[in-house]
Order: sequence, then C-alpha cells, then structure tokens
Amino acid sequence: MSSTCTTTSTATRKPYHGSCHCGLIRFVIFMSLPPPVIEATPSAKTTVRLRKCNCTTCHKMGLFHIRLPDSPNDFMLLSPTGMPHEQGGWQDQGMKNYQCFDKKLDWWFCGICGVRPFATGLNFQNGEMRKVTLKELGVTEVNGEEVGEGEREVWMCPKEGEVDGKPTEWIEGETGYLSMNAIALEAGQEGCDLREWHEKGWISYLDMLDLKEENRLGRPWRGGMY
Repeated sequence: MSSTCTTTSTATRKPYHGSCHCGLIRFVIFMSLPPPVIEATPSAKTTVRLRKCNCTTCHKMGLFHIRLPDSPNDFMLLSPTGMPHEQGGWQDQGMKNYQCFDKKLDWWFCGICGVRPFATGLNFQNGEMRKVTLKELGVTEVNGEEVGEGEREVWMCPKEGEVDGKPTEWIEGETGYLSMNAIALEAGQEGCDLREWHEKGWISYLDMLDLKEENRLGRPWRGGMY
C-alpha cells in the first residue's frame, strides 16, 4: 500500500541472461539491483521499474514487467537474429507476435515453447542491429559457453529514429516501449532472486483494469496477482 520513495546506495549495473524455455530466444539485459529508486511511480530514467499490472492482457499472459531506464543500451537480443518485421527476421526464425486493441505493441513469444520474454512497440517497432564486444560489456558467457574477444551482431532498441518524418529520440514509454518479462530470466543468477523483489517491496502494482487507482507498492489491485 505504501508509495514512499526509497533510494538505495548499493545498486550495481550488471548483465543478466534470459531466454525462452527451448532456447530459441536468448537475450541479455543490464540492470541495477537493488533498484536505485524504490517508488510506486518513479521517473523512467532514474531506475529499473519492477511492475505487475492487473489488465487482462498482462494478467492472462502472466507478465512480470521489468522496465529498463535506458532500453537502447540496456537490452541486447542475441537470438534470433535480424529484424522483427522484415523477411528473414524474427518471425521467419520461429518467433511469433500478438497484437491487441490499438496494435501499437508487439507481444513477442516463442513459436516452439510459447514463453513470452518481452514486448516492444510504439514508434520504434523495428529496432536496429549493432555490433558489440560482449566481453567489454561484462558478458563473459552465453548459453554456458565463454564468449570470444571479437564483435557480435545483436538486435537493440534504437536510440533515435523518425516519427511522422521528424527526427525523434527514444523516450521510455512515450516514443519507444520495451518491457521485459522477469519470468524469462535464468534462475540462480547472483543478485537476481525474484522472491526478494516481492519480500523487499520493490514491485509496483498498476491498476490498468479499472483505471481508478494510482500505482502502489505492497499489494495488487483488484484482478491482479502477487
């Protein structure tokens, strides 16, 4: 029930691995835990936001939202490769997409095992491919194998693009949207215990079902879940 703002001084930005169950979809996210700011409605740029929503979409999909403060730098899709909406890209490699209502968001899931690791959308639905050196970013292994010294091409959210013909930068939740599903994170990673997120009150609960209540910590709204 509390919405008190708490800041932490021990947060360290680290890479965390995630995947679908069969391994078709693999990704790395960078986040600071504990969250630098623990508040029901913190500024999007200041902290990782851990959220549960009671709307029918999120509830029926079993989504446990991780909203990163800087998605263009905090998320890397390792596989599948290519672009989401282009020939030879994600959907030709086994990923599937569900859209609902105004169809501004892509709720991605694995066409083999059905796991939903993340959603993208708003004005930046296609993203971009970038070459990165994983070791320099603190990523030392992928799928249990040590990474090499060279560059690797990964999909990332774009830092900027065009909206209605005008240059536009990525603004979390306004021009660009990325939400990771915490249940797709690999178990046993140091500092990433989903039980702790609940026990320490880090999760913000949203009322997007009735659209009556403000975000709060501690307890879900009607129709929601812990």
